[in-house]
Amino acid sequence: MTPYSATILIEAAAAVIAVARLVSLRLTGIFPVLLSFLSAIAVTGVAASFFSLRSHTYFWIYTAQTPVYCILAILAAREVFAVVFKKYPGIRSAGRTAIYWCIGFASMISLAIAVGRPGRPETLTHPLLYIELVRRSTVLTVALFILFILYALSRYPLELGWNIRVSSVLFSILFLGQATQLLIDSFSPWLYSAFVDLAADIFGAVCTLVWAALLRPEPNTGPVVVKYSSEQEQHLLHQLDSLNQLLTRAARQ
Repeated sequence: MTPYSATILIEAAAAVIAVARLVSLRLTGIFPVLLSFLSAIAVTGVAASFFSLRSHTYFWIYTAQTPVYCILAILAAREVFAVVFKKYPGIRSAGRTAIYWCIGFASMISLAIAVGRPGRPETLTHPLLYIELVRRSTVLTVALFILFILYALSRYPLELGWNIRVSSVLFSILFLGQATQLLIDSFSPWLYSAFVDLAADIFGAVCTLVWAALLRPEPNTGPVVVKYSSEQEQHLLHQLDSLNQLLTRAARQ
């Protein structure tokens, strides 16, 4: 087994542990897509670890899992956004629309650049090139969306439970690590760097294990009660309410 195979197997095992913790704490109803995202990492990691990077089987596993990964990444980010802004339907609706438009726009630009750039005909017509371009466009757009989620979590005193906050933050960090890997790989002539991918798998495994370790049982005592200790926090919540009302009215028009 190569070092790369070992690291993706370790990352898959870490994902299984995180899924088990989320299920045991009954968070499946809150984060069903997030569980699917982690499960996909586990399944594809185990499958890919048994084959060489240069084998046809690995190529087909990678080709098959890429669109699934992109779809689950989009839906998982949307799910986290919806949970974070559960009390603000206007903001939720606007965020959902924005992420779809941005991903479509970024994908079209990437494909247009690929078609117009010089290169060997066999390279330009290879389907993997377009799969990789769409994947990078999707991941980097979702990463920007996730940065907004992290900004909201750090700025606004939102009424969120411990496990929801931990899952939102750790998923964001995990995904941003994967986006950073793809961004760095983009500067490689072959859109791939063995050292970067190895480091990214190790980071993903550590991040997922930390996620699982920080989850804890919470008493089912109803909605989380947050006491606002300053006028600044009340002002921030008033900003969110105003933005939510504005976006709600805009959606109805």
